[in-house]
Amino acid sequence: MRASNQGAIRLYQAEGFDEIGLRKGYYPSAEPGVDPSRSCREDAVLMARAL
Repeated sequence: MRASNQGAIRLYQAEGFDEIGLRKGYYPSAEPGVDPSRSCREDAVLMARAL
């Protein structure tokens, strides 16, 4: 999920998920009206839970 999505990160953590990695520049900018070729990219947080 997007690193800026703190609500989702907290929800997953509350369910026992741990952050296991980060994918740099995974998502395109979520800003409306920004030219995708000139936009900044956002990192993705990787989470997992042991079974």
